[in-house]
Amino acid sequence: FHRYGPWAMNTVGLDGETLPPGEIGLDALWAGWVSMPGRLDERGRVVVAEPGVLEEMRALGYRGASTEWNWNGWGGGIDTLFRREASLAQALGAAGYLNALIRQSDSFAIANQSMLLGHRWGISGIMTSLDSEHPPFIQPTAWATVLYARHHGAQRVTAAVVESPRATPIRVQLGRHKMFPQIAWQDVVATRDADTLYVHAINRHRARPAELTLDVAAYAPYFSAARVHRLEAKPADQGVTTRDAARLVTLGLDVAPAPELTLDLPPATVSVFEFDLIAAGENTARSH
Repeated sequence: FHRYGPWAMNTVGLDGETLPPGEIGLDALWAGWVSMPGRLDERGRVVVAEPGVLEEMRALGYRGASTEWNWNGWGGGIDTLFRREASLAQALGAAGYLNALIRQSDSFAIANQSMLLGHRWGISGIMTSLDSEHPPFIQPTAWATVLYARHHGAQRVTAAVVESPRATPIRVQLGRHKMFPQIAWQDVVATRDADTLYVHAINRHRARPAELTLDVAAYAPYFSAARVHRLEAKPADQGVTTRDAARLVTLGLDVAPAPELTLDLPPATVSVFEFDLIAAGENTARSH
């Protein structure tokens, strides 16, 4: 599977009408940007492959490989009107694809972000210079990968959302890329290892914070400490460019063990909530 998008956005449109990006507006464009580069299911969640494709793979006894994936697009205002905003949206899109890989990890054996390291293509996660014109730097799409690489478990487990996240219609058309009807503003999956539970939560909304309530009854008696690792927009007063529109921060959490857990998700962020587990006994999470 190769998953890139949205490719060339020489033309963009809204509700079926071709318009200049400035007339479409940032909010409508944003909903399209953060839906890339995967596919979307009927609930507006990002997936690597649609259910019918997965069923065919499983029937044949195969596991898949996403040998190339990345947010890859140009034009449509991202290079002129909305450079900083589009760069952050690309990071959220990359994180959404990582959530999709976790969600369908029983069907996929390997995936490669392309280009993860490069010196010429603008989508390179880590950009280098052959002639030392500039030191290597990490672009926002790779910051999403760094966040997940540092904080994840080897086992996918249930992340039972008490109230399903709302989806919003995707009204924009980006170039000739296939667009899906709607995108869920929030997306959550979970992983764990022997000592730690990780909840990977994305709030795609550009301006609105969200609360996410999880059913964690199987784990509630065993929390000993908690923290959140977060990808967020770099403050504008720090000389932000498209190269460093995002940053990673870590914050401590004061969370009391309870059957339901409410997590705060700031707008336009990717959060990995990390819970230390003790004396977990024989509790085994359901598959998601």
